[in-house]
Parts: sequence; structure tokens; C-alpha cells
Amino acid sequence: MAILNDPPVVKVDEGDIAPEYVYKFPLTVYIFDWSHLLHQFVLDAMVSHRGEPMYKRVRELIADYKANEAVAITDVCKTMLFMDGQYFSKAFRRTFPSFNLLIWSYHWFQIKLYEALMLPEKTQRDKAVAKAVKDFRQLVSDLPDSAEFDMMPQTGVEAPSFVKAFRNSAELFDNKSHAP
Repeated sequence: MAILNDPPVVKVDEGDIAPEYVYKFPLTVYIFDWSHLLHQFVLDAMVSHRGEPMYKRVRELIADYKANEAVAITDVCKTMLFMDGQYFSKAFRRTFPSFNLLIWSYHWFQIKLYEALMLPEKTQRDKAVAKAVKDFRQLVSDLPDSAEFDMMPQTGVEAPSFVKAFRNSAELFDNKSHAP
């Protein structure tokens, strides 16, 4: 909570935190970095553009992301059995439940912000963003007990307006289909 309340000014280099991980799994690091940049760029586009320019920019960002096939997370959906049915599935979740839920809480927060930023009026957006921030702080206040979910929150459930506007976004962010 101290870091959330007073974050560092400069992003901490992952190699300083987990040098063995970065050395052993550099492609995984790049894949997550590229995915996180997509989230950041989409949020920036949604804050700095309105109407059709915003929709156009987010579509461009998603297309640019997908064009980097070497590190883009696929939008070819996996089934939950494939993702959760392996012998090693849930090992990290069971060993580090609070950290795992913190990661999922950040995912929840990002997609709640997408939904809030889809609202047409600035006052509506501001109110919805403030609520998302408040709910996020409550969500992470006492992990694992403060989280109401035990699976990664899904974009199509938490941000249906966003998914409707950007059809394949949920597959990229969750790797699970949300199409009706």
C-alpha cells in the first residue's frame, strides 16, 4: 500500500527486481512489456481523444500491437481448460495468492478505467474514474481477503461497452473470447 500511495517517479527496471527471471525468460519479459504498453497507450488515447478520433486511435494501437507478432499476445483464444487444466496450473496462485490477486486487481482496474472512459460526458467519466480508483483501493486493501474474485476478471464482463466498441480487445487482454 505504501508503494501505491507513493509510487516511484521512474519505472523500476525489472532486471533490478528479478535478474534471474529476466535472464532466463527474456521473451516473456518482452511479451508482458508489449502488452502493458498497449494498456497504457489505450488509456492515454482514451483520455486525450474523444469521439471518432479516440475510436480511430485505439483501433490503430490495437492493430500496431498485433502487427508485432514476435511479442504480441495472440488473439486466438485459448479455452479455460487449456489455460487452467495443466498439471502446473494454479501453482503460482496457490503459492502466492496475494500477489496473484494483486496482478488480477490491476487488470480489473485497467478494464474498469476503459469502461469509465467510454462514457460520453466528462462529468460522468470523472465520477466513474473516481469510483474505479476508490473500488481498486478497497480491492487491494487486504489481499487475498479483499478480492471478490478467484479468477482473472474478464474484459467483456467488466467493460462491455469497451469490448463492443473494440471487438477483439478482450481476446488480446484476456485471451478468452467474449464475443456474443
